[in-house]
Amino acid sequence: MLKLCEVFAKDNFITFNTKKTVCIKYGEVVKPTEKVFFSGQLLAWHKEVRHLGNYFNCKMDNSIDGSRKCSSFIGYFNKLYSNFGHLQCDVISMLFKSYCCSFYGSFLWKYQSDGFIKCCTAWNKAVRKIHSLPFRAHRWILGPMLNQYHISYQLYRRDIKMIYQMKVCTNQIVKQCLSVSIHDSNTLIGYKLAFYRSRFALLLNDIDLIECLRRAVPFPLTVDQTATVDCLHNMCLENSFYYDVDGFTKDEIQFIIDYIATM
Repeated sequence: MLKLCEVFAKDNFITFNTKKTVCIKYGEVVKPTEKVFFSGQLLAWHKEVRHLGNYFNCKMDNSIDGSRKCSSFIGYFNKLYSNFGHLQCDVISMLFKSYCCSFYGSFLWKYQSDGFIKCCTAWNKAVRKIHSLPFRAHRWILGPMLNQYHISYQLYRRDIKMIYQMKVCTNQIVKQCLSVSIHDSNTLIGYKLAFYRSRFALLLNDIDLIECLRRAVPFPLTVDQTATVDCLHNMCLENSFYYDVDGFTKDEIQFIIDYIATM
């Protein structure tokens, strides 16, 4: 491949920056005799590389990317809350969804990886802080409090949509890659499909995109759960900076919120 790049560069009068080019070997230890040259320069071996904003390591473990994205998420949220934490919780929620929750590159994460779990945990803590909910608040409440799905289900739906787009893509290389990986649970796509089959009984071979997305969501809230979320949302608004409730102190309102969120 490097020889092809050298020929391409020579034919098109292009010069590659060898200082920004590194080598990584997946799954095996680099031997001292393994030396790689590009444009006459010796390339360095790295155990970890960054490509298009995503991190990879020689062990093919995507936890490092998820962990770094989790750190970025925490940084963005802390900056947001330090500047706008005094605003009404609905306003903070809107800013939070718009500026903190991209989770770029999440398609590369496995759902049982440390990085994925850390991101979901950090998201849970952020939503609880925005609404002044206790740390024991039920997880099923958090998504509806933002009028959206829980972050884990958002990422499931995002991945299913991408796999489906690969399935209907007309590019033969994309279709071949999907065909190879779809039957091998050791590949990332194969792993995800096995997860969907186990968790949601989804088979992307025989259902369309709408059906995929409809079924890859948590069960709809019951009438009692909907009433609980509505009540809790109103109480959180009343406990915000701009609201006062006659006959109740803020501590009393917070006690009611804690009770509803954990009952």
